[in-house]
Amino acid sequence: MRANFFELEYNPKIDYLITKNLLLGWPKNHNEFDLRKVYKNKYKRLDKSLKKIKKIRDFLRKKEIISFDKEDYQKLIKIITNKSYEYHFKVDFKEMKKENLVEYVSFLKYLDDEDIKLSALSVMVLYVCAKENEIIIPYRGMIRRILNEENADVVNTMICILRDRTARNNIKHDIRINELVRKTVKDKKQEFLETFKQVKSYGVFGSFALHKENEYSDLDMVFISDDTSILLERDIYEYWRKYFDIEMDIKVVKEDELENELTDCMRMTLKMVK
Repeated sequence: MRANFFELEYNPKIDYLITKNLLLGWPKNHNEFDLRKVYKNKYKRLDKSLKKIKKIRDFLRKKEIISFDKEDYQKLIKIITNKSYEYHFKVDFKEMKKENLVEYVSFLKYLDDEDIKLSALSVMVLYVCAKENEIIIPYRGMIRRILNEENADVVNTMICILRDRTARNNIKHDIRINELVRKTVKDKKQEFLETFKQVKSYGVFGSFALHKENEYSDLDMVFISDDTSILLERDIYEYWRKYFDIEMDIKVVKEDELENELTDCMRMTLKMVK
């Protein structure tokens, strides 16, 4: 996938995230580590649900999104959903443009099958953005929001958010600062909790928690608070940005909602700061 998007350095994890987000409803009994192993051909015990991520990956490697035609579009949706989908838009697939997404979404809304609607829009977003040399990870939550939106300006804003969120995965930092980041997160605990009294505790999950981060890794942090407003999240983000300049993914959740808000993989790797 990458050749059509970046001429210079590229984080191959983006390819995996695209494939994962096209994987419709991956089972809860398989965690993120399982999916990554399957994607990299390092997982031997494949059941039917896990095989699908390989099928999606292989299809995207065989044919670049930017060169898709109507038949490729239908084939990929069938791989994702296990259901046949008949292309029914008035405009030729090759002529689809990003600025007309609202128009295409209006056609999709008439479909009865929710899985097909989400998958059809996800692949469409990948395609129309690729035509403008933009790479987009089709995060399911944002795709659902686009599916329910009727304002073209709002849809354009959502696409920009997806593009910028995707780009964050391709930002490198000096790997030598990673140990300092972990130390700072721990050393600043008292100061942080005194500054943000509404936060009860916080922790780190993902690659930094496992000491398996690389130069592309962002810092994944979760904060336990009864106040889960976007304003608090923004202020927390700005606080930590004073101490280190790497990308961060911050989640602010209520204590009694921690189980539902975190994925299996997040919970498995979460280490609360003591």
